[in-house]
Amino acid sequence: MILLQKFKSLQASSLILYFLLMFFVVEGFNKIFFFTQGETFFLQKLTKFLIFFIAGFYLLINSPKKLISLLILFLCFVIGQFFLEESFTKISLIAYSRYFFFILLIIFSSKPIVNIATISRIEKIFETLIVINSIIIILGLIFQLDYLSTYHGGRFGYNGLFMASSISTYFYITAFIYYLNKYKLQVLSRIDWWLAIAASCFIGTKSVYLSLFFIFGYLGFTFIRNRRTKILLTILLVLLVIIGGYIFLSSGIFKTIVKEDGWVTAILSHRNQALQEYTLPYIEQNWSIFNYFVGGIDSPGIRPQLEYIDLFLFFGIIGVIVFAYTFIKSFFTFKVNSLLLKMFLLLFAVTFVAGNFFYNASVPIYLIVLKLSILKTNKKELMEITKTNGK
Repeated sequence: MILLQKFKSLQASSLILYFLLMFFVVEGFNKIFFFTQGETFFLQKLTKFLIFFIAGFYLLINSPKKLISLLILFLCFVIGQFFLEESFTKISLIAYSRYFFFILLIIFSSKPIVNIATISRIEKIFETLIVINSIIIILGLIFQLDYLSTYHGGRFGYNGLFMASSISTYFYITAFIYYLNKYKLQVLSRIDWWLAIAASCFIGTKSVYLSLFFIFGYLGFTFIRNRRTKILLTILLVLLVIIGGYIFLSSGIFKTIVKEDGWVTAILSHRNQALQEYTLPYIEQNWSIFNYFVGGIDSPGIRPQLEYIDLFLFFGIIGVIVFAYTFIKSFFTFKVNSLLLKMFLLLFAVTFVAGNFFYNASVPIYLIVLKLSILKTNKKELMEITKTNGK
């Protein structure tokens, strides 16, 4: 009973600190283990289950009403599976659990107590993880270490300790937004910012290059007044385009796709073809009228990895509305200024091309860290305004 009371009184932000460390460390072990042993590390699944249980139990004893949207999504899953010929398969259960995990953690962090000291520790750990992984990416590039690469096969890219290319993409985009929000233009004088920028150039995903292009373009033409600095940033943008273009055009795989299937297929990494060849035929052959409202698939292999289409496949019209409403209401509990608005629009635009945003268990952890940092910044700004008005 005493332990239950202590757990109930814990701050969500304190638990996030441990979740962040657990995910990053276990993710790194899992990747190295996979490349050396050829199989995934069991501890990663155990970690996800443990965090899901802790977050779910925390909400159950503190804010059970917040779990209503998760219950609705679960009902969409059950009803959708009921109308499928092959239903409740093991692989579909695992796939759906990823979405439940994502939205549960977002709900869990919906209204954290803004403890500046705790969030400062989380920020310090997050920045340390960014530096560590960025150094590892550069070392992987220099020494050509396959187990630090982004992709299997001959495609270029190094993403350090992250297992999937999409996780590293969202990790670094989130890191960029984090740095910009926290340090504003002072970020340009920080070594760790430039280290993260340099490392991200070697990840090898189109989404990262696209993000860098828009971020520096936004900085150059919105905030910077100095003509010399604008010229330098313009040169940097050109270099990013050249580097990105060289990496992809020198890749035999990319050139082959462009030649055989065109630029759209190359940019979308065959996702448009997957939509036409697998997704649409599956809907036509397996869905009833009810599935359009609640979704339903028996295997994640038929999803095109176009994020919002994937979400519709899993949960249908009702589920998409509930999922989107819950995410927006639970995540955006902070003031969205002009900078953040543009950066989040960029992030959600990238998710359509990159996919696997809601599908990756690690992504919500980094989003929550970003959210806590924004809340801390807003609170500090409010305190400064209050002090100034008091004078």
